[in-house]
Amino acid sequence: MNRYIDLPELTDKEITAASFADVLRIHLLREFGGVWVDATLYCNRPLDEWLWSVFGRGFFAFAQPGPDRELSTWFLAATPHNLLVSRWFTMVRQYWAARTRSSDYFWFHHLFGALCATDSEFAQEWRQVPKLGADAPHAIQTVGMASSASVGDPRIDWTTPVFKLSHRLASDDYRPKLLAWELLESTPDRDAASANAVAEAGRGAMASADLAETEKTVTNPVGSIAAIRVSTQNLGDHLQILAALQLLRRFGIRPSAFIDRDYELEDCSALRELPGPIGMLIHGWFKNGHDRWPPSEKIAPIFFGFHIRLFQSPALMSPEAVDYYRRQAPIGCRDVYTLELLSRAGVECFETNCVTLTLHCRLAEPSLQTELFVVSRDRRLLDLVPEHLGPRTYLSHYTDTQDFGSNLLAAKAMLERYRNRARLIVTTFLHCALPAIAMGIPTIVFYPVDSPAGNSSDVERFSALAKLVHVHHFDQAHKVNWNPKPVDVAALKLSVIDQFASLCARWGMPGPDPVGPFAPESVLPAPESVLPTP
Repeated sequence: MNRYIDLPELTDKEITAASFADVLRIHLLREFGGVWVDATLYCNRPLDEWLWSVFGRGFFAFAQPGPDRELSTWFLAATPHNLLVSRWFTMVRQYWAARTRSSDYFWFHHLFGALCATDSEFAQEWRQVPKLGADAPHAIQTVGMASSASVGDPRIDWTTPVFKLSHRLASDDYRPKLLAWELLESTPDRDAASANAVAEAGRGAMASADLAETEKTVTNPVGSIAAIRVSTQNLGDHLQILAALQLLRRFGIRPSAFIDRDYELEDCSALRELPGPIGMLIHGWFKNGHDRWPPSEKIAPIFFGFHIRLFQSPALMSPEAVDYYRRQAPIGCRDVYTLELLSRAGVECFETNCVTLTLHCRLAEPSLQTELFVVSRDRRLLDLVPEHLGPRTYLSHYTDTQDFGSNLLAAKAMLERYRNRARLIVTTFLHCALPAIAMGIPTIVFYPVDSPAGNSSDVERFSALAKLVHVHHFDQAHKVNWNPKPVDVAALKLSVIDQFASLCARWGMPGPDPVGPFAPESVLPAPESVLPTP
């Protein structure tokens, strides 16, 4: 869970594990989309056989499990940022922000019902979702999992896509000739279908097998972790550092020190007091300190979101550097250009995009997110923005100081400003565009106006971004869609996070603290019956 979402608002709550799972599923579905399936569900038909036929609105749940509930929550499917899920998510956050515990077993379901009663757009959207009732999936529980019924019992519709079972089954009731046993243990045709499904899933997983194997292996255990710092005026560097620190925290990793990206990696004098080896996430653009590369052997690096600007720092592709990359492989490259550069040199590498793409998606609040930001070093960008878009605020990512601490605070404030207030961002900055896209902000991107060498380098730097959005030249403003939608990067964000998980396992860090503790189930007693009326 900690890899993907952050739930700080629940740290002081008296919440049961079941309620926590409700909060967890709505957070995951809102950010990433997908299918949530409770562990007590039995898959009776492959998802591809039936789900797409009811998924036209980008949401599905089994309907009417009881007279007071619009839907069941043990099976939920959604696209990222679906209207129903997003508004339900907002209600969940508001619900738990206002209390320390709940006394309603079905609080999660009832929030959905309250939205149907008070939000006409929400209710209309739910009415248009194709309905499959919850009675048929509950039939095995209704007949009795420990009954002597057979798999062919006519009271059960055996074409039902999934069956909702229960973990509340005594071990003495799980034996031959009883329904649960017959369902799970003694149906050869089901066993064959299941074996085929497992084999197919195995074939589909082969593409990521190498990284998955890396995740299981501690190859370079570390004694401490250091993070990058910079002495630049460009807040884009600091935004990357903030994203990297957040990414590390998802895995329970908090750096003990900062080391300068361009001037301290080679001698590591700033890290003498730390126990080694010293793990370090090496990300971003390395362009100075040409005589201070490759990094010290005291550092156990993970290259992730790494960019080489060769014309500015040829030392990054010296024979010594290439040998270093080969020993530290695989190298996670920020862009297509760096990937191709290292691949041609025989270095094992893969594309990660930028660490800023892992930032959490913002909570949509249209009444507050009303500002148009034009973000560039070139004020001529203001002239390209049509007047009908209304007032705009011009910002630059460059400050008048090289102080790392103050610039890191300024970058954090800039990020929150975008998150909380932006309606649209128009920018020439790579590290304004990528964080904005990750946060779900509509974004329009232009290449900076530069020298021929600079233009060529910008195309290289923007090569991964250009796969997500069209990057315009200044003379193409008449072709711009000035009312863009947020870019769906949910699948890419998941991939980037999992790629990093596979690599950081080599450090052998203990990982995040366990979730919990949870309140006992008695805090939220179940109603007399949670089954639909037969």
